[in-house]
Amino acid sequence: MTLALRPLSIRLRVAYMATAMREFTGNPVRNFDAGSTWSRLQAEDWGGKRHPYSALWQSIGKFYESQGLDKLCDAELIERYEAAVTVGFTLPDGRKVPATNVHNAVKAWRNRGWFRYEHQHAGRMKVAKRVGLLGLFVIGVPVVDSF
Repeated sequence: MTLALRPLSIRLRVAYMATAMREFTGNPVRNFDAGSTWSRLQAEDWGGKRHPYSALWQSIGKFYESQGLDKLCDAELIERYEAAVTVGFTLPDGRKVPATNVHNAVKAWRNRGWFRYEHQHAGRMKVAKRVGLLGLFVIGVPVVDSF
């Protein structure tokens, strides 16, 4: 399953593990402002370069697939994360990422404001979806969805 279609809590757990892996392998994620979705789209579409936050999520997606996490159900992903924060996790090449790296990654996401940004973004998307579905319902388009 695509990472973007997973619940936010799952996406964040994967992000923490990916950030821990990058720190462990000597390629730490630098601190930057997530900005707004609009500012990132402007920078990427008109500026021609990838915004660091978009690049971060692209690397998280690559981690998600390279670890085989895309083949797991939500419950299995939660189990994998819980094990990672307790005893660490192993990379495909056999190296073991310690649990302290995962704890540090969680702290970094909170300290940098990315945790808050993702929750605010998810809330805005939920409202937009409801307004859009209400609009379709008002104009008579049959809609089957659960809120």
